Amino acid sequence: MTAPDPDDRRAELRAAVRADKVRSGADAEAAHGYEPFPVDALPSPVREYVAEYAEALGVDAAMIALPTLAMLAACIGTTRTIALAPTWSEPAVLWCAVVARSGERKSPALDAALAPLRDVQAKALREWQARNRDRSEGDGEPEPAPRYIVSDITREGLAKRLAENPRGLLCARDELAAWFGSHGAYKAGRGGDVEGWLEMHGARSLIVDRKGEDHPTFIPRAAVSLCGTIQPRVLAKALGESNVVNGLAARLLLAAPPARVNRWTEATVSDATMTRMRDLVDALLALEPETTPEGEARPVAIPLGGDAKRAWIGWYDRFALEQADEPDDAIRAMLAKLEGGAARLALILHFARWAAGGSTATPWAIDLEAVLSGTRLAEWLAREGRRIYADMAASEAQRADDDLVAWITKRDGSVTVRDLSTSGPRRYRGDPDAARAALDRLVKAGRGAWDASARAPSNGRPSERFTLYRRGSETPDHGAR
Repeated sequence: MTAPDPDDRRAELRAAVRADKVRSGADAEAAHGYEPFPVDALPSPVREYVAEYAEALGVDAAMIALPTLAMLAACIGTTRTIALAPTWSEPAVLWCAVVARSGERKSPALDAALAPLRDVQAKALREWQARNRDRSEGDGEPEPAPRYIVSDITREGLAKRLAENPRGLLCARDELAAWFGSHGAYKAGRGGDVEGWLEMHGARSLIVDRKGEDHPTFIPRAAVSLCGTIQPRVLAKALGESNVVNGLAARLLLAAPPARVNRWTEATVSDATMTRMRDLVDALLALEPETTPEGEARPVAIPLGGDAKRAWIGWYDRFALEQADEPDDAIRAMLAKLEGGAARLALILHFARWAAGGSTATPWAIDLEAVLSGTRLAEWLAREGRRIYADMAASEAQRADDDLVAWITKRDGSVTVRDLSTSGPRRYRGDPDAARAALDRLVKAGRGAWDASARAPSNGRPSERFTLYRRGSETPDHGAR
């Protein structure tokens, strides 16, 4: 029997990818609009919790769903991984960011998503204080405080918390701009904390040398999930070239739902939904890692079931071709990280179903429903990521064009390509092709026109010049010269 031709197989997969894009409306032209978050891909009671809180707050479901998923990931922490192949496993770690402007109810949505875990945190700290009240009066050293959530904390402080709480943590930041700033995101990637955070996304080992201490802090599995909000212009600045190169940008799962007009509502979350969600969080926090023969704790590796494995392989092959065909480096990096992200989501959704009870999910194998739901969320995140990256690029191009118009205006509204490439803004200097492309873009945008009849003062030969239109007119502003 003749073996199948790999090229024929790749052609079939590419055709399937194109067909999927047409059906889902994810072609380049169609992807500009926002697609609602697929709440039905979430298991009960997470699904009801997200939907009810979104309605009560008058926000898009994604603003509740993303931080909720990060919270559930942190609850599982280092107790479980998903085993995809003998050499590939993924931890329960997610980094999620909601992109929204001021006044779009970012903070209430984040508070709502994290309420179950914050309740657990408050209760644990009250009990810890009660247990250690006598010790603080000289009866011994107090035990480390149990922590599930941290916020404004240095990497050294985070390492200490992880050493005391080895199952992992959730870092929740109302404004992620401060998080980016804390590890040098605004310093061309020179901040020393970036590498440590990348290790924590992978739940890998971390060694931190603390000032004034002889011995480093060592965490065998440093797992930190992240969630928070960020404004669009701040995100564009934070996700600069350095954070694309170092991989930080690609690890962020992003959602930028459209702004909504606030409307009065008295909708609320039912007591039954709140109770079920708190019980689910408690059940996930009760998960324990396994113990090695040497007495060390390690995650229980959960394999894919038979049907789940077949579905995963088919999805993986199609998604890999989508990456291969992507020309933009930043988007291709995002898609590459979403391969593992889909597996992490499947792991989290599977154990959320298991912890909620009443389903066929078992704690020993990831099932087909989890894989289908995880890959579906990953595809939504891929489309949303493409849309956000495209909007950021368009916004950056618009700002660059506005700056160029301002520069040309100061030169009496008219320049040549040589003017721009020799003495213009830095991005065009020494690059005549970039200078001409920028001026052509202004022409296409209706902000000016080429004038080939102008004469250069040096030798009198015709020299093509770009001239801005007068405001409110489509006539070149020759009178300004």
